[in-house]
Amino acid sequence: MKVVIVSLIILSLFGCVTIEEQEIIKSQFLSEQFDAYKFQVEGEARNGEITWVKTAIKLKNYDKQIAENLKNRGFWKFDDDIEYHAYVALLAEQLDMKKITYLQFDAKRTNKFNNIRKERTALDNKISVKREREYQPTRTGNSSSTNGKTASNGS
Repeated sequence: MKVVIVSLIILSLFGCVTIEEQEIIKSQFLSEQFDAYKFQVEGEARNGEITWVKTAIKLKNYDKQIAENLKNRGFWKFDDDIEYHAYVALLAEQLDMKKITYLQFDAKRTNKFNNIRKERTALDNKISVKREREYQPTRTGNSSSTNGKTASNGS
């Protein structure tokens, strides 16, 4: 992590990377870090060292920690994930009680994650279109125009 931050600082000093690009790179790095942590704690659950519910809690807390450490949360939002993490905790409880298999657990949580992202993208697009409409210049006046010339009555 320190190497990534130092690299970003050096690149930004020379004007090679914008702040937004820095956040994207940092977010990608953190995403890889999150995936590695997820692999580790899920391995502990598969080996019976911790429960799947404990795994879900650890992942939720780590996800939140990452979101809080980013300056620009647009690239790593935790607010969308509250619903997701609650759902995963319920699935984890079912997995601990052997009511579902790991494959069912994984498929359901992946499906939920994708659905939440689709809903968020649709909402963001709707907001973006609304903003574009609000900021478009409006035409004023009652004169009609043809090819840039104002029509006259000829009187």
